[in-house]
Amino acid sequence: MQHLQAGGNQTTQNRWWGPCGYHNWGNNGPTEPVVRKFEMADGSPFVWDKYKPGDQFVREATAAQLAADPEINPYVGREPRFYATIFFDGASWIQRPDDAALRS
Repeated sequence: MQHLQAGGNQTTQNRWWGPCGYHNWGNNGPTEPVVRKFEMADGSPFVWDKYKPGDQFVREATAAQLAADPEINPYVGREPRFYATIFFDGASWIQRPDDAALRS
């Protein structure tokens, strides 16, 4: 990380690590292999291609399929450390600042 002399003895770590859209830069992105190492809540290993063997990249489901088996969503049913460590799509976060632009 670069420390600018004009800024004195300070850093803006929170700006680097927080999610985009909150006046942050979203640089704290774990790699997919790290995310997949987190187990399920019952201690069993997470298996990405459990629902479509051989497909290591895509998990698709209809609303009815998700209602019948919520764990089709790869972010459901994981161990507590997953939720404390990984900022995943759909995770709750602090309220977005009023002056932060929403981007699609």
